[in-house]
Amino acid sequence: MNKVVLITGSGKERVGNYVAHYLAERGYDIAIHYNSSRQDAEATVKQLSKKVRAAAFQADITQPKEVRTLVDKVVKEFGRIDVLVNAAAAFKATKLEDLSSDLAMAKQYLDFFNNVNLAGTYLVSLAVGDQMLKQGKGNYSIINIADWAVSRPYRNYLAYHPSKGGVLILTRALANELAPGIRINSISPGPVMLPKDMPGKEKKKAIKATLLKREGNPKNIAQTVLFLIENDYVTGVNIPVDGGKTVKNDE
Repeated sequence: MNKVVLITGSGKERVGNYVAHYLAERGYDIAIHYNSSRQDAEATVKQLSKKVRAAAFQADITQPKEVRTLVDKVVKEFGRIDVLVNAAAAFKATKLEDLSSDLAMAKQYLDFFNNVNLAGTYLVSLAVGDQMLKQGKGNYSIINIADWAVSRPYRNYLAYHPSKGGVLILTRALANELAPGIRINSISPGPVMLPKDMPGKEKKKAIKATLLKREGNPKNIAQTVLFLIENDYVTGVNIPVDGGKTVKNDE
């Protein structure tokens, strides 16, 4: 029987979607989660269903009741959940001068990123973790997507960074809380699948800041996800997949 993987934020053509395709190629059944991208999610399921069992599920992961319903629906469809990949995320530039000139707006941005990136990961992990423990013994794994920049935050994303920094401590805390039955790890992508609307100058700068001097590929993230699923003696760690960006010495 194939293992069942729930991947949040995997309906659109983003990192989670590439992870879904990569794991399906290797025989994992896939539960696609989406919030508003229904057509994209259904198209993905149609493609994946040629290889494995796949289904799409809608939920706002910032809402506890919807998270619980999401997990219940996935279990009803597939019978179990073996792996959770928390890939749903919000990302947007927020200039300091805009935030400092309007504190109400500054709080709205902070709340938005925290709700999606941190609270969403927190709620889905708790609900899925509870389900995994009910299933009995197994090689269960939860993988969170963080960001390399929590080590070296870059400018103009002040409201975004704290939410991803929280994902790292959440990963370590969950690893302690859910051990030994469930392993929790995280991945910190670097310049992988940069936004299509990113200015060329900014994109070149991001790539130049890596040791490998090239943009990463979503496949690099998917390969790391597979490693964390299959290696049953790794938990509580964060793996940078950033082309050496975190450790690059600019001297």
